[in-house]
Amino acid sequence: MANENKIRGYLVDQGKILGEIKNYDPHSRNGEIRLYDTPLEFVYGYLPKDINVVSEDEIKNDSRMRQELEITQFEVWRHINITKLIYDYDKVVRDTENFDRFCYDVYKQFNEKGDEKNG
Repeated sequence: MANENKIRGYLVDQGKILGEIKNYDPHSRNGEIRLYDTPLEFVYGYLPKDINVVSEDEIKNDSRMRQELEITQFEVWRHINITKLIYDYDKVVRDTENFDRFCYDVYKQFNEKGDEKNG
């Protein structure tokens, strides 16, 4: 199958975004899968039939799923950048009750810049 026929999307089960898939072949149900509750690397595998592949456009057209995607993207970004966030937070604030807010503010600034490098 030609690469342009492969699909990239999100793995959704019962309204919850479980991860991402790329180079997905809907006929064989194989692709590169990254689950958000495990180490954040893509691995090649088979997608069970009870898991749906949903495009980002489809998710953005559903307000509840769009909110779920925004929360999930923030959590993944935070997980990837946690070491640097802790270091920066300790240098600047040192208030453990506001660490979540600090992470979210840095994430928003990161997204506004459109910078593709990690925080």
